[in-house]
Amino acid sequence: MSAAVPPGVAELFAAAVTNHQAGRLAEAEHHYRQILAAVPDHADALHLLGVIAYQLGRPETALELIDQAIRHNGNNSQYYCNRGLALEGLQRLDEAVASYDRALTIVPKNPEAWNNRALALHGLMRFEEALASYDRALAVRPDFVEALNNRGNAQRALTRFEEALASYGRALAVRPDLAETHFNRGNILDELKRFEEALESYDRALAVRPDYADVHYSRGNTLQQLDRFSEALESYDRAVAVKPDNADAWNNRGNASQQLGRLAEAVESYDRALAIRPDDAEVRANRSNAVTREHTVSMQYQIRSEILALKREISRQCPDNPVLSGFKVYCQVDEDGIVQELLRRVPSERLGRTLIEIGCGDGLENNTHYLMLKGYRGFWVDGSAADISFLSKGLGLIDGMRSRLKAIHRFIDAGNIADTIAEACSFIGSREPDLLSIDIDGNDLFVLQGALTVCRPKFLCVEYNAKFPPPVALTMRYNAIHRWAGDDYQGASLQMFCVSLVDYTLVTCNLSGANAFFARNDLMKHFTRYTIDELYQPLRADLRFLAAGHPPSLKWLSDALTDAPGTKPAASPRSTAASGATAAG
Repeated sequence: MSAAVPPGVAELFAAAVTNHQAGRLAEAEHHYRQILAAVPDHADALHLLGVIAYQLGRPETALELIDQAIRHNGNNSQYYCNRGLALEGLQRLDEAVASYDRALTIVPKNPEAWNNRALALHGLMRFEEALASYDRALAVRPDFVEALNNRGNAQRALTRFEEALASYGRALAVRPDLAETHFNRGNILDELKRFEEALESYDRALAVRPDYADVHYSRGNTLQQLDRFSEALESYDRAVAVKPDNADAWNNRGNASQQLGRLAEAVESYDRALAIRPDDAEVRANRSNAVTREHTVSMQYQIRSEILALKREISRQCPDNPVLSGFKVYCQVDEDGIVQELLRRVPSERLGRTLIEIGCGDGLENNTHYLMLKGYRGFWVDGSAADISFLSKGLGLIDGMRSRLKAIHRFIDAGNIADTIAEACSFIGSREPDLLSIDIDGNDLFVLQGALTVCRPKFLCVEYNAKFPPPVALTMRYNAIHRWAGDDYQGASLQMFCVSLVDYTLVTCNLSGANAFFARNDLMKHFTRYTIDELYQPLRADLRFLAAGHPPSLKWLSDALTDAPGTKPAASPRSTAASGATAAG
């Protein structure tokens, strides 16, 4: 600054500083510019005009003005200190550290410079160096609460949580009304899963600053950890009321709404988050899940309502129909319950607890998984190598076998069914399995007829083509290499099965119109005879979306397949097969 200062400049500068300290930035800026119009090299005016620019969020302008001040007076520690702040605002953190170093060269015991230097080092993730700088600041001013708070933040970054809590404690001992420090303390307690203590810290922060949006947000997160979802919603509501552009708060509000089953509300919250961050993959996934759940809940309600209505109607017309006992565990719709009811009606001494399933799939959904879980001995076959590989890995099968289950990959046709059934009977130890299930989407009737030349099951479960109601008797033309194309050309009609199976009688069809169940004629004394028209069920494809709890796995069956007494295969089949079949009633 030049030696000659025009009259009135000192008074004008004093007025500018007074306005500046009072927060009247416009008036202060006006005065500083008046001074610079009279004295262009007035270093203090340039410096403080730069400080105002920084305070107004213009760090680049601030840096230019402070650099001008330094060119006129390069020995002022505060100039370099505020220059460092401007550089931090521009994310030029290495330069900011150098500027603080210059300030400290001039005044080594400047606690603000040490604190700001540490903040820049923290931004560079040089946390140990930051801690050393905070310690230098505190050595000069032990009750420097900002440095104590920031020191705790650096210790938190180094996962030295107990030390961080001690730093925050020291700051709060000096200033109990530090909302930010209570907030930081709560965040560490949350990380330590000391949730109730975290809530206490958040509440203390809010007692000081009721509109502290970030605290309301973090408080909501902690309440979710405690499964206090309604209270979490209230906290998120307060967070977004203060800070409506907080996408994370909207997202987590949606999560809490989902936990409360308020799915439409959750979707609305996710939409608010996406309006702020349209490309947020996590929010999009959460929204998709909520929409799916909303649709699923509605769909499941509709499916179950339809099933109840169907059963009420059937119970009026056919009160002894086994379909009334249907339920789902691992089957497609209700076959598990139907099979259980069929077997329940037969004296236990007549049951061998054995089964064969042709078309077992990957084991996650079929007609006999539930029986296997109940201790049956079974033989599974499927034409998909991938499905057999999947279930073999999931069940720990060795050479296709483990304990009382054998599973093989084979594309079944009329030419190999007899040998396959003979192999199955050898493994299960009986030519009279309690259940034979066939679902191969094509040559089902021809394969079943071949199977019955080798074994004599007590019950049959066969897929029929429900597109054709009685009395239409149709079967597709035999084709050894048939693969279902997803259209209506597959299998045989219910009437065709009934007229082809002379030794078996139709006892029920499942509600989705997929599977028909036949009992061997000598077991019909345990069932009421209904006509085919009374038992036929049309195709109801929507019922196939019925859910049974969480997604199925092979884990329960894997646990159940343990070698135990009585699980070894019998030495040889116990009876011979009957020849031929007769019409159902």
